[in-house]
Formats: sequence, structure tokens, C-alpha cells
Amino acid sequence: MKVVFYLGLSAGLAAAVSVKAHEIKHKGLTIVHPWTAQTIAAPPNDVAVYMKIRNLSKTADRLLGASTPQAKAVQLHTSNNLTSLAVVSIPIPPGSELRPRFLLLGFAGSLDPYDSFPMTLVFEKAGRMEIAVTVEDVEQQPAESPR
Repeated sequence: MKVVFYLGLSAGLAAAVSVKAHEIKHKGLTIVHPWTAQTIAAPPNDVAVYMKIRNLSKTADRLLGASTPQAKAVQLHTSNNLTSLAVVSIPIPPGSELRPRFLLLGFAGSLDPYDSFPMTLVFEKAGRMEIAVTVEDVEQQPAESPR
């Protein structure tokens, strides 16, 4: 009985860790844990999406834009700072790690904890990259969020 309990516990912990730290790799770039908070208000909403972008290659790239079928438009911001201004593109030097913010304007749909939705990132050299953005429970967010 104890063995079954510990196996279940370790499987649950492994699943929790994989949800919190999912990564998508594509042509020298790694997208780490793209996420957004659940929405409380009725749609449409403006929704912020956060992630880390690591350039593990030896050449620079540039984030040119993003899109999702659920939003009318997506703005790029150079930082997680809520007062940052929208930019046209974001340079990604080799060996760097950036934390851009994406503002999804007119997001149509609700965002419930543990759901996900598709988003496409467009890079100058790496091309298009399909990712899944995870919706997190705002009650579970640490005080220092965004990550």
C-alpha cells in the first residue's frame, strides 16, 4: 500500500514540475514556460502572456511578432514591466535570455486554470514557432510574479 502511495505521489510531483517548467526548442531558441493568468472578467479582455526566450545559438535572431486565433492583435513589449511600451521587434543576441511580455488585445474566450491555447511566435531567422500558453491560477501565483 505504501509503495502505491509513493508511486502516485512521485508521478503527481513529476507532472506538476513538467507543467511549471515546459520548454519548446526550435533552431537554437528555447521558449521557457509561456503562461498567462486566468481571467476573471467576461471576454473580450486584454491578456498578458509571459515567457523566457533563450538564444542558445551563436547567431543573433529577432522576434518579429506573434499571433493567436483568440486575439484581435498581439503587441510585443521588451520587458515584464506593465508600463513598458509596445515595440515592433525585439533583438535576441546569441547566448541571451529575454523576458518579453505579449499583450493579447481583444482576447475572445475565457481563461480557466490549467487550460492552454495556441500562440505562434515569428522570428527573423528561426521562422515560425508554434507554442502552447498555459493558463495559471491567479491564487497560486507568487507575490513576485510575473516570473
